[in-house]
Amino acid sequence: MMDKILNLTVKTSQPKTKILEKKGNDIKIAVAAPPREGKANQEIIKFFSRKYKTTDVSIISGMNTKRKVIKIIKQGL
Repeated sequence: MMDKILNLTVKTSQPKTKILEKKGNDIKIAVAAPPREGKANQEIIKFFSRKYKTTDVSIISGMNTKRKVIKIIKQGL
């Protein structure tokens, strides 16, 4: 099992959820969901779960800010 930590800068309420820029573990991401009621956070978790084919994605800091740190756990990452 491997852990991956990513530092995100998030732009919410965008037309599509997608990675805008990646430099190592620093990622700028556009998120289609609004920053209300945890919707953007849910969209981020869903996006990275699909990308890394795992259900173990969590936001470990930045729940209420545009700068977030996420942790992805996956077999053989």
